[in-house]
Amino acid sequence: MFGELSNWDLWALASKLAAYVGCFLAIGSTLYTLATPSLDGALKYRLRRVILTTAVLGAVGSAAQFAIQSGKLLDEGLAGMVDPEMLALVKNAPLGTSVFLRLLGLVVLAAFALQIPVPGLFGILGALLTASSFSFVGHGTGDPRFVLGALVTLHVLGISFWIGALWPLRQAASNETNLDSTGKLAHRFGQQAAWIVGSLIIAGLILAYLITGSPFAMFTTQYGLTLLAKLAIVSALLALAASNKLRFVPAIETGDAMAANHLRRSITLEILAVGAILIITAVLTTITPLPETMDMTNG
Repeated sequence: MFGELSNWDLWALASKLAAYVGCFLAIGSTLYTLATPSLDGALKYRLRRVILTTAVLGAVGSAAQFAIQSGKLLDEGLAGMVDPEMLALVKNAPLGTSVFLRLLGLVVLAAFALQIPVPGLFGILGALLTASSFSFVGHGTGDPRFVLGALVTLHVLGISFWIGALWPLRQAASNETNLDSTGKLAHRFGQQAAWIVGSLIIAGLILAYLITGSPFAMFTTQYGLTLLAKLAIVSALLALAASNKLRFVPAIETGDAMAANHLRRSITLEILAVGAILIITAVLTTITPLPETMDMTNG
């Protein structure tokens, strides 16, 4: 599979990965900030900086996706990336709609991060706009369209919240002088994660079945096997999270500083697993074909 990649494929993969990292972190950091009012002022300020930085990264990656898709269609080097006809073709394709909606959502998230006088619901709106943009390309474009779109949006929101919570939780676990606050944050995330995990499992199973068409296709197609690799890493990630909740969090709540160190190392492993998931997802949606061939302007 990878030996046949063109330069356009590699650039498309890189831009999509940048868009994923930027968008998911911007969405997740925003949702975690809104869902955790007990965050101290310093951590909340740093989270807003994370939102702003990753929103810019997501915007740059998404804009690059647009230009690279145009260049790939013409296949005449950089000239194709600025060719008016090719750009218009991509603009009117699903990828164009997705990028437009995503950039709009990221601008709203940036406004939330900059604390421009807007209500908290503005952050939720930005998260929904950015997450729903992924339903206009790839997995969300099949039938039944509305169901797949809703499942993709739910999946993006859930995994983004999880990703957005990891960094502040790790920062809190590094503060051994305030274990009570760390324990409360970790316990609260454990309660939030129970809902997230359930939603992700249900959405993922339904999505996988609708995309592949049958359980058999999961083991007999290139796409299905790549998806299984992603699910294996997700399962490992959930096992780590369960370990955190069952072993380390109760110990932290009793004032055990060693438990905080163990939690920090476990979260570091979760972050690495999330990175692997994003890379596999980028490969899954860029290189590995869906069971049914899709228009290349889908992105």
